[in-house]
Amino acid sequence: MSKRSGNKKAQMSDAEDWLLIFNESRETLQKIREAVILRNHKLNSGGEDVFKLNANIRQSFKNLDRDLQDLKETLPGLNYAVSDREIARRRSELDNVKQELQELNNQFKKPSNASQGRSELLGKQGDYVNDEEPEVMRGADDQQVLVYQQKVMQQQDRNLDLLGESLERTKHVGIAIGDILDEQSKLLENLDTDVQRTNRNIQKQNSRIVKLLKSSKAPWILLLIIVLFIILIALIVVIVKFVAFK
Repeated sequence: MSKRSGNKKAQMSDAEDWLLIFNESRETLQKIREAVILRNHKLNSGGEDVFKLNANIRQSFKNLDRDLQDLKETLPGLNYAVSDREIARRRSELDNVKQELQELNNQFKKPSNASQGRSELLGKQGDYVNDEEPEVMRGADDQQVLVYQQKVMQQQDRNLDLLGESLERTKHVGIAIGDILDEQSKLLENLDTDVQRTNRNIQKQNSRIVKLLKSSKAPWILLLIIVLFIILIALIVVIVKFVAFK
């Protein structure tokens, strides 16, 4: 029922994969519950393959328990991708599944009769506990209880899918914001480089002007025009870069 792959725990380091594996664990729990009900019926009817069925159920219990433990161990490492509130919610759901698994294991070890299958199948759904049947299920047989349980799990699956889609959208928004920040940072670096280059050019031109003043008898008005022209060129370069940056 529960097949563990060698890299399953590594997959749990991703928030979305963790959710998928948790969802698979819940489905595995439902399959074990159905197998326990079948085993109980065979115990009462004297089925010949009860021994093999018991062995398979025991192995499924062990596999699912390991999967749930891996989910618990990897959950704190998801704080980079999901909020503390989301981690707390997932931890609560995980604890509920572990509790259901423990209760089902106890029922498997101490079977009473086939009628016990109703409470095993219904298990816990929100505030509903084993000794309280929903009104819609009163008087229903085991097959109807199974259909009801499957519908409940399908609704839970849809809710998990919606949550997964929300996480995916949040992930894409975060990536887009990061790309924009990287681009803005590069533009700022380029602008700083251009400003420094312009400052060096102005300093060079000023040095040349000083040398020209010392060695030339050119009129002061011409010299002033040259200085103003250089300053104007520098301002134009800075303004063009600033407008391009915006």
